[in-house]
Amino acid sequence: MRTHGTRSGLPGAGLTLAMMGLAGVLSGCPVYWGDGEECRAGRCAECDVAEDCADGEACVGGECIPDVSCSTEDPCTGTDICAGGTCVPREACRTNGDCAEGAYCEEGFCRGSTTCAGDAECTTPGFWCDFRSTCVPHGPDECRSGGDCASQLCVENTCVDPANTCTLDRECPGGQVCLNNECTVVCSGNSDCASGDVCIGSFCRPQEDCSSTDDCDAGSHCVSGRCLPDCQTSDTCDSEVASCATDGFCRPTWEPTPFCSVDSDCAMGRLCREGVCRTPCSTMADSECMAIDSQLPLCRMGSTGDYLCFSMSDLVTPECTSAAGCGAGRDCVNGQCRAR
Repeated sequence: MRTHGTRSGLPGAGLTLAMMGLAGVLSGCPVYWGDGEECRAGRCAECDVAEDCADGEACVGGECIPDVSCSTEDPCTGTDICAGGTCVPREACRTNGDCAEGAYCEEGFCRGSTTCAGDAECTTPGFWCDFRSTCVPHGPDECRSGGDCASQLCVENTCVDPANTCTLDRECPGGQVCLNNECTVVCSGNSDCASGDVCIGSFCRPQEDCSSTDDCDAGSHCVSGRCLPDCQTSDTCDSEVASCATDGFCRPTWEPTPFCSVDSDCAMGRLCREGVCRTPCSTMADSECMAIDSQLPLCRMGSTGDYLCFSMSDLVTPECTSAAGCGAGRDCVNGQCRAR
């Protein structure tokens, strides 16, 4: 039977009693860690591999501590859990990223699991290999990429029906574009984007930036490799670019947002058609539209049977409806394939 010292606080906080004592001993060592790497927090490595330590000790984080290896046949004792073959404290958690590698979050506490290099190594039904190389359970609608969904799209780690996503910019809030079926902020820097997104090529895009919650700012958790703020309601999120998702984290807002639902939502004389305010052209002549707005020079019959002013791009058949229709290294932006 294996045992391990206790650790206090929420995920990532605290050290084992053995490690705390060791830190005090090592506090005055030179400013190098291992092969020329600088010391961390004033402490230097006393080991690189287990062979550097005494019998019955393991090398963990550059320090020799009592061996805490474990298995199903030789489990941990007390409240510790066996995570990836190592005994670690069973801690409170909100998401898998709050737990050590080799453990996952279930019902508010970390539960032991195994590490992995791919899904094939996760033999428990309903488990896959997550961003921490850990076998974790997943729901039927959860996804890491489009390959995890059948005929649906993977949007913010959820399989979504394409009909509920955008194809064209006009389906998104003002100032946003439809990028790969998600309404996306046009940006000049990362500060324009919601947490979990970064500015790449003038568009806010999802970006993995953490391997554990320790990598995130206070109030955020590492969710599927992205630092996302905790939330109870959307009022606690940056409402301009994020909303509180069903998993209780602020995620970048991606849903199509109709500008109007009835004619009265539009300026006088304009009609609400398919969520967009349109200008009618009763003469059925392009010249009438040109006289109103040169950006909408074409008078054509709309889907509801009335004649409306359209732009040239309004009448072009979309080249793509998702990134899958554009090929590697290309995005579907406003229904057209573009190089990244």
